Parts: sequence; structure tokens; C-alpha cells
Amino acid sequence: MSNSKSILKNTAIFGSVKFISLVIGLVRTKLAAVLLGTQGVGFFGLIAATIELIIGIFNAGIPTSMVKYLSVSTDEDLPKKFYIARKITLGLAILGLLFCFIFAEKLSDFTFGTNDFRWAFQLLSIAVFTRILLIAFNSYLQSRIYLKTLANAAIVGNILGIFCTIPLYYFFRIDGVVYNIVAIALIDILVIYIAFRKIKQPVKKVSHQEFSQDSKNILTESFYYSFAGILAVLSAYIVQIYIRKSGDLDELGLFVTGNTIINQYVAIVFMSMSYDYFPRISKAAKDIVQLNKEVNQQLKIGLIVLFPILLWLLLLCDWVVRLLFSKDFLGSVSYVEFAILGVFFKMISWILAYTLIAKSQKKIFVINEFIFTVLYIGIHLYGFQNNQITGLGIAYSVYFFLYLLAIFFICKYKTKVEMNSQNFKISVLFSFLILFSIIIKIFVTNPIAVNVLLGILTIFASIWSLRQIVNIYAIKNH
Repeated sequence: MSNSKSILKNTAIFGSVKFISLVIGLVRTKLAAVLLGTQGVGFFGLIAATIELIIGIFNAGIPTSMVKYLSVSTDEDLPKKFYIARKITLGLAILGLLFCFIFAEKLSDFTFGTNDFRWAFQLLSIAVFTRILLIAFNSYLQSRIYLKTLANAAIVGNILGIFCTIPLYYFFRIDGVVYNIVAIALIDILVIYIAFRKIKQPVKKVSHQEFSQDSKNILTESFYYSFAGILAVLSAYIVQIYIRKSGDLDELGLFVTGNTIINQYVAIVFMSMSYDYFPRISKAAKDIVQLNKEVNQQLKIGLIVLFPILLWLLLLCDWVVRLLFSKDFLGSVSYVEFAILGVFFKMISWILAYTLIAKSQKKIFVINEFIFTVLYIGIHLYGFQNNQITGLGIAYSVYFFLYLLAIFFICKYKTKVEMNSQNFKISVLFSFLILFSIIIKIFVTNPIAVNVLLGILTIFASIWSLRQIVNIYAIKNH
């Protein structure tokens, strides 16, 4: 099977998973919108951002380094390597749990300006523990390319999760957000553990000396990725706190809604990158020719899949918001419309940025992430201050355009990884077409003209995408 076909197949696997997740998410978000309102969604956003920050600090960047560590392990060494991986994640999970529980009052006061939610963070320490513990199992499955196992586990977890969400939101309202996060975290760890047991991967204990040496190497490399990951989560957290303090929970709810839509709707491509693409380029890191080939094949598939998806989202944005949430959330539409171009830039930049991690360009990666974290905060705070939710959408696209430029030149001159001419030309063309579509949607006042123009462009883009997919599958197996 050709690499392009393999990438497309794996994208299809996670695409089907994401479709099921979206259907289940439709029920979950609709319940949140109806039962909790914009303030409830804003509350969820702040709680989730705080927990992600704690997890980002205490997972110490090991999701990335552990996939690399296990990807390059031989079958003979794997039982020992996985034993080490489990021990490391267990220790970090315990530290995360203790931090969240002990400092629950401080977290409540800083996040909400009151200590009324101390109980919430104490309870959420369970979710922190299970989420970090889950890393070892996910890293193993990802590194050994057990993609169907991961996909099936995600489907089962989502289905079971919705049975928790409905009664918890109905009976406990906003408090149900906390109970729901904990319940879903417990379900996820249980489902993954059962799936992992079926693989029957043996585990072999190692000496204290071997554990110390390997764990030191993992955590040393993880420090850089941890720092970068914490910066990303921290920047999102600061922006949300600023929106709550400068605006209100309603505006924060609209921002969280917009982010949810653009992240969930295009997650097909990004899930494939994190689960399939990164292990492949980690193995090819020392062969620059093969690495460039992997990068450009992933980029090709990303362009084929994402371009029509973004156009459909732009065309149907109002309906998507009404369907997933309610008419009370239509204020988030302007954010989504302006942020769509940023999603396109994000896809390209992430594909390139992963090569810095694969090639262990740690210092360059961290310095770049630090600079752009400061820029992310500054651009978004300025955007909200000047044009509220619309300003945040514009800020999102401007930020990822600048980030893409930086990553493009860093990869080209530091790691010798670059886009081939065909992908570069298509990327530029699609960027202008998406920008042109946004201008039509925002500035053309006749709704019929907007729908006709965007509809024609979207249909042609979809036909082109389908033809490309058919051509890839038509290639004979080598």
C-alpha cells in the first residue's frame, strides 16, 4: 500500500470515529446549551482550561517523548520500555492528583474569584490522575500503530460517556459539569485498559539502575515539550480569564463555543496527525529524504481533506451553531467565520512543526513556542479589547499565519524540511480561496448571492477533493 493511501486510510478511520463523536457531541453540547446556557458553557470552559493546565504541568511533556521512546523500541525491548513508561506516568499522576486536591481552594479563587468551587477542584483531582495515567496506554497503542484499537476505544468511550452526561446535566445543572468530567475520565481509562488487555502485551520489570537511566532520558527530553505544552495551555487559560474579567461568562461561553466548533469540526485531520503521522516521522527522522516524503504526503492529504471541510463550515456556520447549541449562541458565528482561515494555517504549520520534535530540535522548538505564546496572548487580548468575539476570530487567523511563516523558515533552514512546489502552490491558492470566501460571507449583504457563490465554490472543492481521494485509492499496491 502506498504511503498516501495508508495516510488516507488512517485519516478515514479517525474520520469515522470523529463523525460518531460529533453525533454524540451533538447531544452533549445541545444538552449543555439548553440546560446550562451560555454561562454554563463558559463555566465549563474555565473548568476545562484549568484542568488542562494542571495536566499539562504534571504530564511533564511525556505524551510526545513517550511515543518517540516506544516507537523506536524493538519488540524484544518493548516489555521493559512499557514497564518504565507505566511507572513514570503513575508517579506523575499521583503528583497531579495531590496538587489539584491540596490547592483546590486557591484554584477556585483564582479561576472564579471565589472559593465556592473548592469542592469541584478536589473532585476533579480524580480526573487529573486518570488523564495522566492514561498517557502510558495511549502512547503504547499510538507508537505500535494500533489505530483501530484506539478508534474503537474512542467510540465506546463516547457512547458510554453520553449516558453519564444526560442525567448529570439534567439533575445537577452547572455542578453536573464537574461530575461529568470526572465520570468521562474514569470511563476513558477503563475502556483503554480493557482494550489494552486484549493485546496481551507482556510487561517485564527492570533494574533500578535501568529504570533511573531511561526515566531520566525521557523526562529530560520531555522537559522541553512540557514547557511548550504548558505555554500553549497557559495562554488559552489567560485569554479565558481575561474574557471573564473584562467581559462576562456569556461572552466567554460564546468564545468557548466558537473554539469547540472549529476544533471538533476539523479534528479528523488533526487526530490523524497526532496518532499516525508523528510515529512515522519519528522513525524517519534520521533520513532527510524519507522525512520530507512523509511530511509532503501528510500535507497533501491534509489539503485534500481539510479544504472542502472548511468551506462547508463557512457556508453552514449559522446552521451548525443552531444544531450543536441553540440560537442563543449565534454570537459565536463571527468568531468561527474569521477563524476558519487560521485553522487552515494551523494544519500546515503543525505538520511542519512536528518535524522539529521528531528531529529533537528542542531548543529551537521551545524558543519559538515561547515567543509565539506571548504573541498569542497579546494578539487575542488586543482583539477582544477592540472588537470582542469578532476580534478574537481575527486574532486567531493572524496568529496562525505568523506562526506558519516562522515554522516554514525554521524548518527550511534548520532541519532542511520543506514543502514541495506542488503543495506550496496548492496551499497558497487555497489560502486565497478561503480568504475570498470569508470576504464574500462577511461583506456581501444579499444572503441569496452569498449562498449561491459559496455553494458553487464549495461543491467544486468537494468534487475536486473526492476525485483526488479516488485517484489515490486507484493507485496499485506496490
